[in-house]
Amino acid sequence: MKLRRIAELLISKSAITCFCLVVVQQVIAASSSIWLKHLSEDLYSGNSLWTNIILYMASLTLPYIPGGLALMAIAFWQQESLKKFVNYFIKNNKNQPFFWNNKNEKDAKISLLSNEGQQTISSFIQYLYALFSRLLNAAFNIIVLSYIVEPNFIYGYFISILLGAIVMNRFSDKLENIATKAQDARVNLGKTLLSAWDNVVLGNRYSFQSWLSQFNTAFFESKHFNTRSTIYQTSISIGIAILTMLPCMSIAVYSLLVHSADKAFATTVIVTLPRLFMVLNFTYDLLDLLTEFPVHKSRLKGIIENVVTPITHNIDDRVNWSKLKFISNNSALQLNSLQETLPLIEKPGRITIRGENGTGKSTVLLLIQHELLSRSFYLPAQHHLSFNSIKTGCSTGETLKLHMQEIFNQVEADCILLDEWDANLDKSNQSEISQLIDQLAQNKTVVEVRHR
Repeated sequence: MKLRRIAELLISKSAITCFCLVVVQQVIAASSSIWLKHLSEDLYSGNSLWTNIILYMASLTLPYIPGGLALMAIAFWQQESLKKFVNYFIKNNKNQPFFWNNKNEKDAKISLLSNEGQQTISSFIQYLYALFSRLLNAAFNIIVLSYIVEPNFIYGYFISILLGAIVMNRFSDKLENIATKAQDARVNLGKTLLSAWDNVVLGNRYSFQSWLSQFNTAFFESKHFNTRSTIYQTSISIGIAILTMLPCMSIAVYSLLVHSADKAFATTVIVTLPRLFMVLNFTYDLLDLLTEFPVHKSRLKGIIENVVTPITHNIDDRVNWSKLKFISNNSALQLNSLQETLPLIEKPGRITIRGENGTGKSTVLLLIQHELLSRSFYLPAQHHLSFNSIKTGCSTGETLKLHMQEIFNQVEADCILLDEWDANLDKSNQSEISQLIDQLAQNKTVVEVRHR
């Protein structure tokens, strides 16, 4: 299931286009060894050098064209995958109003959506591009060198890969575990930074000291696990680099000594040694990238798993029905459950809920919202809901009036839920907005929680 979700997130036309361009790029680049060998042979035989010089120069310059196009495809690929991630967030969190006022869930998921998720997706796509490029570069070049110079290179290369894979397999679980802790620490640090503005700017000393203490703790954990992950990964990479070089270089030296009498062959070996070194360096890069795979996989799994909100309906116990007063048509009612409340909202009218703080007034609105879903529209007191009637520089009252007017004219929901809309408003604004609500209640059901 996790692999399917990762594949759905990453596979796109741009991804396929990118990989095809990389194949073309690496085939052209690998052919340079063939033209270099032919140049060496032409030099000894006295044949014309121009054909192979042109082909060799072309094999060095033409790869820039598909390489550049591949980078363009990556830009599209990243944006497409980011859009899929946002859609995945919407799919797994839409119509779950019970979690709207859950601060821990909100901070964690917003941090994933706005920061960690974007970084993880972009870095993973860059990682896949680098991994695929290095893999093809090393594979194509070692095949060409084995064909034109020394067949045993392919065996030495296989041994190098095998030794590197053994080391990676030995330490991959521990590396993934450290990477998971590092990501959790980064998310926790992001949650702490989300509250920086209020605690730093307002100047409340007590709140600032409390926030600073939380920040220092979160920063220390993030620094500890992320540096530990980097050190551990780098140490493994160094070991793999040494193991990678030994087999192929030993074969190259042996082949040169055995065929030292064959000047043309020895020249070919010497001329292609820099290419062999380059292949081994790319192989080191490849194995180094492979050691990063548990890290990237862990981060990608983390954003996919943590963006899902668990479904729960156990919030009824937050409501103290006996302490709530429902007012409808100037009559006070005592309701004891959501089932008794729902019949009241089946016809137009204005219903006001009053009660002490902590008695569950807002929770009643969330329960109604969950029950009606698309048939209702919930307007909290503090929110970041999107409206078309947005004007800069408006006061709280002016903004609310614009929102209420838009709801009145545009929203098609049968039931409008207003949570403490009168908080922080003067009497003049309260009166104007209350009149709008009365107009709205002629055609819709309006359930409001009043602050006063």
